[in-house]
Amino acid sequence: MKLLVLTRYDVLGASSRLRFYQFFPYLRDQGVEVHFAPLLPDDYLIELYAGRKTGKLTLARFYFRRVLKLLS
Repeated sequence: MKLLVLTRYDVLGASSRLRFYQFFPYLRDQGVEVHFAPLLPDDYLIELYAGRKTGKLTLARFYFRRVLKLLS
């Protein structure tokens, strides 16, 4: 079985880590092929935690990549 997990953040995001990434080893051991597709990469969180804003064009690019992932 294949599973696409659409998370908001990559592994630096605590919410995604607690809700999804912690189950990856168990699912893999059960034979599930898991693919993660975070909306916002770790670089986004690094900038956010540093107090720097991300431009609207960059955010639009992240959303566009998500749409492409859904269509593929």
